[in-house]
Amino acid sequence: MKHIFIQISILLMSLQSLFASPWVLLRTEDEIKVSERKEDDRELPSFKGEGLVKSRPFPILAVLADGTRRREWMHRSGETKVLKQVSDFEAISYQQTIAPWPVSDREVIMRTRVFMRKDDKGFIELVATFDGEKHDDLRKLNADKFVWMSYLKGYWHLKQVGPEETIVTYMVNTDPGGSLPDWLINRITRDLPYYTIFYLREQVAKTKGQYESYLKKYDPQYPNREGDALIPPPLSEDALKRLK
Repeated sequence: MKHIFIQISILLMSLQSLFASPWVLLRTEDEIKVSERKEDDRELPSFKGEGLVKSRPFPILAVLADGTRRREWMHRSGETKVLKQVSDFEAISYQQTIAPWPVSDREVIMRTRVFMRKDDKGFIELVATFDGEKHDDLRKLNADKFVWMSYLKGYWHLKQVGPEETIVTYMVNTDPGGSLPDWLINRITRDLPYYTIFYLREQVAKTKGQYESYLKKYDPQYPNREGDALIPPPLSEDALKRLK
């Protein structure tokens, strides 16, 4: 079984604070669980969605990696752009989040890195980090219309549990900038993780057969594979330090 973990962060916080409090279940619907967790050093809670997607991990990863089509399935996503494809496993992208009226929409710059680590149980982790602090020249592309998100950390965790079944976990903690009413915070906490997993399921099914070149290149489970898959680099000590 493959165990894939994609970590997303813009301002890195310590793992100690990340796991300081227990998760509290808020909602279970369509076999998707939504939870929240209070963070000692953050004003807003972290929120998490978890659900089964009927696919191997790498077709899901292909959807997640396609920044140009994120708007098709990511809940409340506005315009998305891949600003720079640094390498096969690193990219810088721009993301808009559309807020309910009368709240202003948000924008953020994200850096993604993907690593692979195989532990003593044979699991595989893919880790990607996002760091917007170093890209001030790319920030506020729509400064007059959007509020800049000054902090974002989260992850996608993909754990294969069957030949065509993967448990997908999506977690995020953010500082959306400006002030938000309590009703919107509660709505985001309950709705964003649920709809993100729900629409990801649909997107993976809808795009079946559309990412063949990606899967031929990266998916070790691709049928009738000729040659080895191009896998991400190992998770180095330097990369691990960035997560702390």
